[in-house]
Amino acid sequence: MRIALLHTFESNIALFTQAAARFGLPADALAHAVRADLRAAAEAGAPDLEQRVCAALETLSQTADVVVLTCSTLSGAARALAATSPVPILRADYVLAQRALQASDSIVALCATEASALYTQRLFEEAGKRAGQRVEARVVPDCGLQLQQGNTQAALRLTALAAEQASQQGATEVVLMHPWMEGALATMATDRVPLSSAPVSLSAALNILRAASAD
Repeated sequence: MRIALLHTFESNIALFTQAAARFGLPADALAHAVRADLRAAAEAGAPDLEQRVCAALETLSQTADVVVLTCSTLSGAARALAATSPVPILRADYVLAQRALQASDSIVALCATEASALYTQRLFEEAGKRAGQRVEARVVPDCGLQLQQGNTQAALRLTALAAEQASQQGATEVVLMHPWMEGALATMATDRVPLSSAPVSLSAALNILRAASAD
């Protein structure tokens, strides 16, 4: 059993490793690749982004049973490959949206920037949002600025506050759309734990592997 993960932030390795341990997976079940250059290419609007992202995912798929793309900035570029690859490729943000839509009719998805919020709103439509389901892709105020300035802890505090407010305002499911946001859970004072990328996407990967082994 081998799950390969494509990240654009090295800090996400620890989050996914910890989630894997909670599922009882050995450390060597995960293979991590960090490609910050792909995130930079996406932010710069590189015309060959899809080709580069797909090449990275295909390389990982050669030695893995499942591949997880953890970066939502790259997710759209992997849409076509994820639909056709013989080795399952999971877009973590898409899996997260699907899980939220299965669980709730009133969802707030927290994002760091306006651009990610616009993308996230479309993502939930792609993931099967039904008539009557309320989904708000909400930007955490000042979060993107704090990240740009390297103030990760401040961004996490803002995320925790935004999640608590969303719950108080009636959202029955709060979703942390960026993997790094999971760090906010430690300081969050809410009865309902928000959905986050690492446990949800790894759970989906394990379900695929179990189904394959049962065939």
